[in-house]
Amino acid sequence: RYIVPVGEKYTATLIPRTGYEIPNEIAVTINGEKITDYSFDRSTGTLIIPADNITGRVVITAAGKIQEYTLHYVYETSPSGKTLETTQVYRAGDSISPIDYEPETYPGYQFVWDWGDWPGDENDRKMPAQNWWVTGKYIPINYTVTINYYYIGTTNPVEGVQPVKDTLPYGAQYKYISPSVSGYIADSLVVSGTVTGDEEINVY
Repeated sequence: RYIVPVGEKYTATLIPRTGYEIPNEIAVTINGEKITDYSFDRSTGTLIIPADNITGRVVITAAGKIQEYTLHYVYETSPSGKTLETTQVYRAGDSISPIDYEPETYPGYQFVWDWGDWPGDENDRKMPAQNWWVTGKYIPINYTVTINYYYIGTTNPVEGVQPVKDTLPYGAQYKYISPSVSGYIADSLVVSGTVTGDEEINVY
């Protein structure tokens, strides 16, 4: 309840409850009679009633619209990076039903969804009071490249030489120079290639 001094205009700001939007239209009555001589800015919620119209009890009726938010799924359709977007509309607190999307399988890649810094329970997702973006990406799988250095004709490691064991993503290029050891000449001075899976290479 607010008392307007005689001769003053009435100014108010409509603030919706959390999860609601300011309505497109409102209704104003003076002593039970509907008036239209007022200004209402929906973008700010500001209502102004001219002083001349305030001749009695003022009633403002505003039915807030439940606010809806958009969940964006932006996802790759192949490791090349081409993307599609699917959207869903929810109200804050609604349970989320993931989109029905079955990614293609590509050798050396795994498809993962990234929900970002999700503000709630990841096992029971409910729409937050904001728009949200989820990304789906193809991530290269990591493989292990192992290079053993043996004395020729044996599986005895070359003394003082440690084997190479690196974890590299699918498609990565690698190049290793065989160590220089007195009295030992490697059959491969350089070992190089492209990662396509776990690899174990023996150098004699």
